[in-house]
Amino acid sequence: MFDIQEKFFNEVFSVLFEDGAIKNLKSSGGGYSGNNYDFHIPPTEYFNLTKEYNPESNIISHFTSFRNLHSILNSEKIRLYNLLNMNDKTEYSYSIPEKYQGSEKGKREKLFILSGCDISKMRKSEIFKMWNDYGEKGFGVRLELEIQPQPFNRNVFLKNVLYRKFETSNLFKAKESFESKYSIGNIDLLETLIAPCILHKNEQNDLEYETRLVLYDSQFISNPVNCRKMNSPFFEEFSYESKKYCKYYDLKLNDPNEIAKVSINKIELGYAHKGEEKRREKLIFWCLAKQQNLGKIVVTHTDIENIYG
Repeated sequence: MFDIQEKFFNEVFSVLFEDGAIKNLKSSGGGYSGNNYDFHIPPTEYFNLTKEYNPESNIISHFTSFRNLHSILNSEKIRLYNLLNMNDKTEYSYSIPEKYQGSEKGKREKLFILSGCDISKMRKSEIFKMWNDYGEKGFGVRLELEIQPQPFNRNVFLKNVLYRKFETSNLFKAKESFESKYSIGNIDLLETLIAPCILHKNEQNDLEYETRLVLYDSQFISNPVNCRKMNSPFFEEFSYESKKYCKYYDLKLNDPNEIAKVSINKIELGYAHKGEEKRREKLIFWCLAKQQNLGKIVVTHTDIENIYG
């Protein structure tokens, strides 16, 4: 199997990268059953082969509701939601040929995401849109998060979203040619594509400048029992928006032993809180009470104005 696996990465997987890049591959895995094979690499290994997803900074902005802020501060945790619960139902499958899409659901249920954006790249009108769309029309908050994934966890990464289709047609052509050449029944490479597929979205969203913290838990099974085990970091709740149960990973803030150390540097109140100085002062005292566990948090008002008055 190892001979076939090496040939696969050199002859098929290499079409995704610049010439010679595949020589930097440090680890890979695989398995087989009869004449069918499964070849894959850890998500972080994929990013050793390309730099196009690298964020310029590990500080991102996360817009959320005022109510969610209270939940975050009370619990000292922030959630990474399961990809199956994301608003865009084409996520992940967007870059996969239609005939292979039937088997990708099992991959999506193992992915958990915390989304943010880089507001330093945005005009004020674009930031206002983020407040309107994700910050409760100005009544929510913007959290400035500093994120450092664990360097030894190969299934956690912080990367930029690219607003174009991940071109896989040449890869799947090479795969089918490889299967024919070596008389192989089927090679499942969807797990190999987890990292890039989760980082491509439709170009109509390109002004969001999204950066994602992603956890891929290959052992996670989408079963309510897994969310109810003692000391499990996975939970589920009922969503009144989707009218379905949604699963999430509860990440402890400012914890160096977590999958990623995520710290809140700043809480920025939206434009609908303008003039509510007592509200800001209450948050300041709350953050001071939490400082031992969460570190220093600055509380401010946004300078973005409500353009609709």
